[in-house]
Amino acid sequence: MQFDDGQNNRHIRGPSRWLFPAMFIIGLAVLGVLSVRQYHQIQQLKQANVQARSSDWANHLVNLQRHVDREIEQSNQQVNEIANCSYNSEKIVADLSGGVCLIQGEYMFVDPKTGLPLRCADEAGTRRNQPFSPLSRDGQIQASSPSLSIEGAGPPLVVQYTGTGFLIDRRGYIATNKHVTSPWLVAEEYQLILQAGYEVQMLLFRAFFPNHAKGFDLEVIRSAQEEDLTMLHCRLDSTTIPVLPCVDKQDALKVGQTVIVLGYPTGFDLLLARLGRDELEQIVGQEGRSFEEVALNMAKRHLIQPVATRGMCGRVSAGRIVYDAPTAIGASGAPVIGSNGKVMAINTAILKGFAGTNFGIPIGRALEMMDQITHDKLK
Repeated sequence: MQFDDGQNNRHIRGPSRWLFPAMFIIGLAVLGVLSVRQYHQIQQLKQANVQARSSDWANHLVNLQRHVDREIEQSNQQVNEIANCSYNSEKIVADLSGGVCLIQGEYMFVDPKTGLPLRCADEAGTRRNQPFSPLSRDGQIQASSPSLSIEGAGPPLVVQYTGTGFLIDRRGYIATNKHVTSPWLVAEEYQLILQAGYEVQMLLFRAFFPNHAKGFDLEVIRSAQEEDLTMLHCRLDSTTIPVLPCVDKQDALKVGQTVIVLGYPTGFDLLLARLGRDELEQIVGQEGRSFEEVALNMAKRHLIQPVATRGMCGRVSAGRIVYDAPTAIGASGAPVIGSNGKVMAINTAILKGFAGTNFGIPIGRALEMMDQITHDKLK
């Protein structure tokens, strides 16, 4: 029995010796098959990833090209706008300068009781902006003043100034600022003289248009109550002076748009500074000529031409336009022109302490005043 058991045990253990290797081989085969499948899957994923990346790069390149095309288009538009703006500016200045006039004024102060002018105390005094005496308690200039007196032996105190205006109607109407027609009202240095009872007497008030050898006498027709706006009139003997076109809608001017100011900043000073030494001596003279003579000499030589400056509109409101076109005293009353070649506003003030910031009155107010003048004439 034991022998038989031993035979049986050997019979049972014989096949079990090959079971594990066989299973191991089968496992390796299965793993091999799985590895091959996984390899193919990885390759497929890599290929898909490559294709996806290629597609992403292609999309990225397409989007980049579109972006570059848009940038190029915008740049071309900006270049065209700049070119058109430059062209329009040149055309505007060439077409409208002839209708922008230099206003020349001269006045003195007289005693209303005697009609005598206020004079410098001695011959050493000059004609320009002499200092004046303090007032006494009764509001009169002290008789003992060493500077100004109606009994003075010196020349009369004569104040000379310039401004700008432009032709707004073929019948000879000129728009400008109210303080251009009566500058003594805003000149602090002359308030004491006015308070003392002295009156203003105009000696000279005329307009010079470009390319015209003579001046045109001016008359104040109407002034606005609140705005710094006045309408003047002169008798024109020429139809070659262009009337400046004006916008009839306030919303025609937008913030950010280009504006051009055509005026006479610093009056004759800037115009004379352009001349050579020989020409300057011919106009001014070696010993100096009067304010009136200098203007006539320049007009005869066609040297009275407005100065153009360009800037950007910063703000638009119902009663005021703000822009940064450079200007100076003497350009009061100048037209502020939009890129469409039409007057948008009338230059009226410079903001002190903030260089380059100027204010204008919307031109619609001047057009309303012209309508009132026309209506009154038809009555």
